[in-house]
Amino acid sequence: MVLNRVRAVFFDLDNTLIDTAGASRKGMLEVTSRL
Repeated sequence: MVLNRVRAVFFDLDNTLIDTAGASRKGMLEVTSRL
């Protein structure tokens, strides 16, 4: 059986599943260190 399509999309609007604020900070630090 081949599953080759998206079956679900999760939106973490309240940042309970993924630390998006922390990831954003880390990304910004990485960008500024490369500039």
